[in-house]
Amino acid sequence: EEACKLFKKAVEASPSTPKFWLSYLDILIRLERGSEAQTILSGLIKKGAKGKRLEELQQRISALETKPQSSMAHFRRGSSLHQEGRLEAAAESYQAGLRLEPEHLAANYNAGVILLELGRLAEAEECFSRTVASGAGNFEVLLNLGSIRKSLGRLEDAEASLRQAVRAGPRSAEIRLNLGVLL
Repeated sequence: EEACKLFKKAVEASPSTPKFWLSYLDILIRLERGSEAQTILSGLIKKGAKGKRLEELQQRISALETKPQSSMAHFRRGSSLHQEGRLEAAAESYQAGLRLEPEHLAANYNAGVILLELGRLAEAEECFSRTVASGAGNFEVLLNLGSIRKSLGRLEDAEASLRQAVRAGPRSAEIRLNLGVLL
């Protein structure tokens, strides 16, 4: 909140400096003040501002304001929150989408990655297991699954996942290392 006040003062002091406006919009979005950010962004666009960064900010504002009703909307919101480093909120958004479409491949994978980062291993395992069940069990997914299962003390399951990972990515030294450590 303090950063927001500082950015606001910066744009008031130097309204013709684009990076001040971009920083101000970014902090408003992070604070989930979407309607305020949208008003400012609309004003900038009316004044002729354009560019990739403005488009990105517009997408983030839209993701904030959208009350997701579809798995894809939840996925987009989760992706946006993940890029902002808001892992808990991103995980919640992905999981809300997965309640609507449990087999959404990218949402399962992304949710698994985030849940793993958050240390929520059982939930991450569910997501990665659904990814593998959908036929998209690349060696990275299987490696994550093996590591999670090892951490959960399920060594036989971990070994099976890592052996499957070796078959999916036979040139990966990391998989062989993890399997060797496990055995």
